[in-house]
Amino acid sequence: MKDLNLQPNKSSWASKRLDEKSVRLLRKILEDKRVDTSNIEEGGTEANTDGYISILDVDDTIIAKVTVQIKHYNNNAISEKGVCYDIPTSLLAYAHRMKGEVVLFITCDTNNDIVYWKYIDRAFC
Repeated sequence: MKDLNLQPNKSSWASKRLDEKSVRLLRKILEDKRVDTSNIEEGGTEANTDGYISILDVDDTIIAKVTVQIKHYNNNAISEKGVCYDIPTSLLAYAHRMKGEVVLFITCDTNNDIVYWKYIDRAFC
């Protein structure tokens, strides 16, 4: 085989680790609230989302569901306008098709324990 300067793919371990850390931060922030975060996957395998958060009433009955995609925050996301993060087009397409769902894009700054979120509504899609 000729030397074509072929390179194997790099491991996505570092990125997955940061995404998992972000899910853990979100769970920590929400742990004393009336929500169930057990349906969010760390290192999720869902095609467009990382799962959902169930909103509970005082009797622990599910009254709403919020679909989420969670990413780790990176320092390049800061601009003079504030925090900017590219929302994956796959999530936008998902939200557009699933008109009855509440869909949030969440990015977590695990260094400073801050969560940023964007509601993906019809006007945004």
